[in-house]
Amino acid sequence: MRVSNSVLWVMGAVGVTVALCGMSSAAELPAELTSALNQDYPDWTFPSADQQVVQAFAALNGADPNAISGDFDGDGHTDYAVRLHTPSMAENKALIVTYVSREGSFDKHVLPEVGEISRTFLWLARKGGMYPDIRKHEEIRLTNDSVGVASASRAGWIWVLENSTWNYFFFAD
Repeated sequence: MRVSNSVLWVMGAVGVTVALCGMSSAAELPAELTSALNQDYPDWTFPSADQQVVQAFAALNGADPNAISGDFDGDGHTDYAVRLHTPSMAENKALIVTYVSREGSFDKHVLPEVGEISRTFLWLARKGGMYPDIRKHEEIRLTNDSVGVASASRAGWIWVLENSTWNYFFFAD
């Protein structure tokens, strides 16, 4: 299998070459979240990812580039992020929805679209990781797991949950 250099670069740049930290399928989402997704987004599906990204994920650990789990708020409970598409959306559009664990249930957040989503994938930006913020020209150390969104175009953004508010910063080659 041949995986493009830009896909491998992005995966290496964001520290996911060794462990992509994705989920292998929607089946790994808790039943409560699958039910909420079905209610809020009838006929939702995982959108098609760039074929090179799919091949790279499959080659490295079989993870799905559309769903991740981590501890986004640092409370010790598992939180989730899902990249989804519905029939009512334009072909090249998708939503990123996060579910943050709160006292036995989940708070849902829809992250605003920042860039072209059709050639992107999700990855878990781990707590303690250092990432370059290209706008501020500085390195940012993550205080919690965060939602990484990267593309085959050698750039992406990281969504960080701070005081119940999602903020993002860009990184690039």
